[in-house]
Formats: sequence, C-alpha cells, structure tokens
Amino acid sequence: DDGRIKPDIMAVGEADSSVRSYGLVTPIADGGYTNGADGTSFAAPSVTAGLGLCLQRRNQLFPGLDPSLDAWRSSTLKVLAIHTADDVLNPGPDYQTGWGLFNAVSAVELVELDAQDGRGTHLKELEMAVGVTNSWLVGVNGSEFKVTIGWNDPPGVPTGYADDPTPMLVNDIDLWIETEDGAQVFR
Repeated sequence: DDGRIKPDIMAVGEADSSVRSYGLVTPIADGGYTNGADGTSFAAPSVTAGLGLCLQRRNQLFPGLDPSLDAWRSSTLKVLAIHTADDVLNPGPDYQTGWGLFNAVSAVELVELDAQDGRGTHLKELEMAVGVTNSWLVGVNGSEFKVTIGWNDPPGVPTGYADDPTPMLVNDIDLWIETEDGAQVFR
C-alpha cells in the first residue's frame, strides 16, 4: 500500500506444467516427497541457488577478488535477479508478479557479460551520499538498453494504520538517462 513493488521477484513454487512454456522445469511430486509441498518452500531455494550460481561464476571469472573487500552487496544480488527476470503476465512491474519470473540463466549470462566487457561495465556498485550525483557515459549500439537500480533501504516509520498508503521509502534515488547531446531525457 505504501507504493513499493512487492513481490520483488517471483519463482516457480509448485509443480505446474503451464510454466514450462517459459522453458522452466518445475518440481514434480515424487514418491510423496513433494506431495502437498509448494509455495516458498520451492520458490525461495531456486532463487537462492540461482544467485549462488551467479556468485560461483563471478568467482571463476575473477579469481583474485578478496571476499572481505569485493563481496557483492545484497542489493546487487536483488538487482541482478530483477534486471534479468522474465516479464510475465502484465507488462512492467506489478503487485502480482513483481519485476518478473526469476531467470538464473540470464543472471549468470549477465555476470559473464560483465567479465567479457570489463568488471563493473554491466554490474556497477557504488555508494552515494545525500545530494550527490554520479554519471558516466554508456555506448549503446542500437540494441535494447535496460538499466536497473536498487539499494538497501532502512525500514520506514510505520504510522500505525492498517494498509496505510503513505510512502515509506527512506532513501529516494532517481535515475536519469539522457542522450549525450541532452536532447532526450528519460526519468
């Protein structure tokens, strides 16, 4: 109710052959083990494992990283999942499917693309202070250009009212994309 998109991401949480049209393999009831089990018990481990594969691939591609200095923030993993999700059902983010269906293959491919084009080219982490801006030039060769921004926001202060629509974001970060000549601005 406070304006944030929830869920952030969705994942397959039950044996459902209808989602196989997206190229997904879903849990199958086998010998009673998965009988009656569904929901986050299946969905959360698949996203966790997929993000684990991203971390593993990153470590393979950049073996010299120092875990205490170069570990990705949780917000980076969240953005990686959101950025590479498959938009399903309703176009754009919505309160039913979030930013889309988690796609581990696309997430790992983005990690590989970041290594191919230079670390930090496609997956960039930075710290920002209040009132500070950051900018950089990006070359786009006519293909789709997609940007996702995310951060760890501290909890808002609840008002005590159920279903309060008051915005609860503590940090409100804006993203602007403009052409080099400034003729077009996208916010």
